[in-house]
Amino acid sequence: MAHVTQAGGEVLVERRDQPKSLVDVLGGFEASHSVFPLAARNEVVALSPDDSVAQAFETLAREKLLSAPIVDSSGTALGVVSVLHFVSYFVRHFSAEELQGDDFNALVAKKNHLLGKRIREIPDLQSWDKAHTIKEYQTAIDAVQLMIDDEARRVLVVDDNRKLVTVISQSRMLHLVSGVLDSLPDPAHRTLQERNLHQKEVVRIRLDQPAGEAFALMRERKISGVAVVDEEGKLVGVISASDLKLLGFDLGYLHLLGKSARDYLTALRGSIADSQREVCTCDANSSIDHAVKQLIARHVHRLFVIDDQRRLLGVVSIRDILKTLLNPFET
Repeated sequence: MAHVTQAGGEVLVERRDQPKSLVDVLGGFEASHSVFPLAARNEVVALSPDDSVAQAFETLAREKLLSAPIVDSSGTALGVVSVLHFVSYFVRHFSAEELQGDDFNALVAKKNHLLGKRIREIPDLQSWDKAHTIKEYQTAIDAVQLMIDDEARRVLVVDDNRKLVTVISQSRMLHLVSGVLDSLPDPAHRTLQERNLHQKEVVRIRLDQPAGEAFALMRERKISGVAVVDEEGKLVGVISASDLKLLGFDLGYLHLLGKSARDYLTALRGSIADSQREVCTCDANSSIDHAVKQLIARHVHRLFVIDDQRRLLGVVSIRDILKTLLNPFET
């Protein structure tokens, strides 16, 4: 079988024989094993339910995180809160007219009580995501299975007392898997079409719709990105939770949510043409290993499958990739 080691932050694979699936490669690794380039116990960034909105948002901004686990005073994992929770909270307190203004920071200052409230006091934030947990002695395959079965974007690794040890995200898991792709059997190298990964429904909005609708859809559908199409249905861009990193987590930019998707993409990317060039795509004949390399190289969570006219055919997520690699002989 393949033997996985880590050197200089990279995952290396020594081929010994041909494994049957991803289970053979990862099944022997505990979730807290050093093969994961994860933070030490005392370095995990976590929020408290008693943190104010301002404190929590500043922590996410400082650490450049899109989400963080919520832990109580004893270190017990309670759930996960994301920037989408905060966006939902802020937007709910402002009218469409206020959102379309250009000085959102001034508006927030007028309603500074919003920033002072504690996470546990706010309905929008009390609905934090479920804590998908595994014990630190469980395997990496257990983490992958949770990501697939429960659609968990990240898995919290805890000890026997439910104290948080570390966090494994889908992206980190994909990095690990990328190091063993060459040792996996033929199904890992088939095309998206052969594995029926090219026709999944795409959540989308039009250029003339408010950008805020994309973020509402993300919360409603529990996804992290929404495609933007023109009047002919051709892909021109994507609005995602990661955009908040580009904006530096500056609340002043939230007024863009009241603008059209066209104005939003133009403000972020420079032009619709630039937006179209930057969106990550592939075609139905792309191989699975090519898709993995694209996802990692572009630091994204999804690839949009398009035809030669840029019409949307489907979308492939990290979860889709992990699922097909874990079950390589299913169609």
